[in-house]
Amino acid sequence: MLVLLCAALWVSTESFGTKENLLNITKQTAVIAILAIAETYVIIAAGIDLAVGSVLALSGVSACLLMNRGVGVAPAVLAGVLREAGVGLELWASGRLTTPAERARAATLAGAGVSRWIVPTGAEPPEPIPGLTLVRRGPGGDLVPLEASP
Repeated sequence: MLVLLCAALWVSTESFGTKENLLNITKQTAVIAILAIAETYVIIAAGIDLAVGSVLALSGVSACLLMNRGVGVAPAVLAGVLREAGVGLELWASGRLTTPAERARAATLAGAGVSRWIVPTGAEPPEPIPGLTLVRRGPGGDLVPLEASP
């Protein structure tokens, strides 16, 4: 189905098959692809983890908040990854303490809820990184640079 969708977009639009667009799609799907591969290993091992998206959001928002407070990009990303690893370790321990599969699923579902609850509200995106241009869809559907809000 995905191959058919890509073929239809390739034929029907001029911009889909461009190098820039294909690179953009690859960059945007990299994180989800890595998570999907990791989740595949979890499922093959007869487990399930319902907190993946929530924990990812928690670490991303944590990194953005640190960058907004003047922490550099690399330390903020490292702190986000460490926070995600810590939550993952806690969820792993919770799953191990609850032997039956149903209770392990409940533990990861609870972890997802807690991660969503911890994510601070009103978080602003980080200041632009030099050399990185953020874009949005313009009125005609074209990509235009994203101006900073006043």
